Order: sequence, then structure tokens, then C-alpha cells
Amino acid sequence: MQHWRRRFQLACKAAGSIDSPAYSEFSGIFPLHYPALDIELDATPEQLARMLERIEQAWSKMGEDWPYFSVLSQSQYLPRNIAGSLEEFWAGGEGEAEITLALLHGLGFDPAGKICVEYGCGLGRVTMPFATRFEKVHAYDISASHLALARQRAAAVGAVNVQFHHRGDGVLAPLEACDFFYSRLVFQHNPPPVMRELVRLALASLRPGGIAVFEIPVYLSGYCFRIDAYLENPSKERMEMHCLPQREIFDLVDAAGCRLIEVREDRTVELFKECLGNYFVIGRPAAR
Repeated sequence: MQHWRRRFQLACKAAGSIDSPAYSEFSGIFPLHYPALDIELDATPEQLARMLERIEQAWSKMGEDWPYFSVLSQSQYLPRNIAGSLEEFWAGGEGEAEITLALLHGLGFDPAGKICVEYGCGLGRVTMPFATRFEKVHAYDISASHLALARQRAAAVGAVNVQFHHRGDGVLAPLEACDFFYSRLVFQHNPPPVMRELVRLALASLRPGGIAVFEIPVYLSGYCFRIDAYLENPSKERMEMHCLPQREIFDLVDAAGCRLIEVREDRTVELFKECLGNYFVIGRPAAR
């Protein structure tokens, strides 16, 4: 990767644009000949369970120590600052929901009377705005401590149509059937074999005419994942970062009998321009 970047820098310099905003923007684009990543995906049920238990332990602890910061990793949401930032935190969830609903509206999808599944609901930042638009919201999270706070938020705002689900104990069970599936800033914190299973479950949950919207990093420069090495060497970072190659998601879409509606680049996660993220919009054809 460093060789390609150096060639790109030299080309920009020759064009007199090395310091231009365009260089900064496009330096994060990955050319087609970038090497494929070494990612092992075929985990046994026992290995998947061990991965999930590790994730649950880490996120439950984060939910106890710095719950708001674990959802949005910005300094204003650290425990020492959160008192003055709560309004902004919840307002951001409302804005995220509005953007998503505008996307659905453009696809001719009306949330009224529909069922929503949100995976990785955290503290309910986006869950509660969804609850005002959908008939029912099923909110899933692997962290019991996050869910406890999300339940408090639901009670505070009177969101009686939200049902919370704890996805712990190393279990990957089917999700509730839904018309809309949503997940953002969640899948990336799961190892690739778990991520693949989560996408599979998400697509399987869609009713005819249903739509899934989720975000996943599909390329992390220099990333490698081997199952045994991961399980034998716990990360020192509680908030892990992983990716799932784009082609794997395309294969899952085909296997589920769904169709790809849109793929958009996502710049939410920027690791020194080394991360390529995608938003996926996927639909299950309506029944004839």
C-alpha cells in the first residue's frame, strides 16, 4: 500500500496538487489492484460462541464504565463531560433516524404499521425516534448494561412499542421477522465470522418487500484475521475494529434471495484514510 500511496503522491506533486483538498479527499480511495485481505471466515459453532462471549464481556464493561462514549467515541460523551452533552447525544439520534427515513421514503417505503429491527441499539439513541414512526421496534444488543440504560430511556420518553432483546450467552439466534432492518457503527466491532452471520440473520429476518440498511467496513489496509490467533490472543483494545470483504456481502444477498438496491461509500470510520466503509441498502422482493 505504501508503494501505491507514494506513486499517487508523486503524481499529485507533478500536477501541482499535493496540498490540495482534492488530494486529501481522494487519498482514501483504494485502487482495484489492492491486495486481497487474508481473512478466515469459516468458524465452528464453538468458535463463534467464544467470539460472542468475548464481545459481550467487553461491551458490557464499556456500558458500565463509559456508555455514551462507547456509542459515539467523542470527548464530549466521556463520563466527565456527558452531563452537558446529553441533549446533543439524543438529537444526533433523531437526525440519523430522519436521514434513514428520508432514504426509505425515496424508495417508496412507508414505516406506518411496519415492524423495525435494530441490531446494536446501544442506549436507544436511534431506537426511540424509530419508535415514533414504526408500529413496533425490536431492539437488540449484546451488552446487558447498555440495554438497561436503553430501557430507562424508553420509559422516560414513553416508547411503549419497543421490545428489547439481549443477544448474549454466545448465541446467534434468528431475529424477529421485520419490514425494516437497521444497524450502524455496530457490525465492525465483531470478528468477520460473526459479522458474516449477523448479515445472514439480518437478511433472513426481512419479510417480502422488506428493506435492510446497514454499514460495514469492507477493507482495512493491512488487516488480517485468523480464527485461532484471535481466540488465543485477546486484544488489548476493548473496542475492536474489523471488516468483511464486499464480495462476501454480495454472496449473502444472493443466497438470501434478496437484491442489492444501493451501495454507498461511508466515511464515518476513518483510520488515517486506511478504511473503506460501505452503506448497503438491500431489499427482499415483494410477494407476487
